[in-house]
Amino acid sequence: MLFTIADDIINHLYHEAGLFMSYKTRNTLLTLYTYCYMYQTNEVKFDEVVVQFWKARRKLRMDLQIEDTGEFSELSQIMKRLQLSNK
Repeated sequence: MLFTIADDIINHLYHEAGLFMSYKTRNTLLTLYTYCYMYQTNEVKFDEVVVQFWKARRKLRMDLQIEDTGEFSELSQIMKRLQLSNK
């Protein structure tokens, strides 16, 4: 599943959405892409991938000037879902 996510990230970077991204956002997404693959080889923990996801999400929302004041209580729910689908 993470390979699919990683491939989707690259598709966003190099298609229309990439036109609206700042340089820092593109780098954050590339870092997330790398972490997805590193997780598959046990080089990073799942929590580290999730942190990179949230960083990338916030950067994208900042580029699009979308207010991002969501609570982190949702993070634990997302992690549980991802872990369940990873089994």
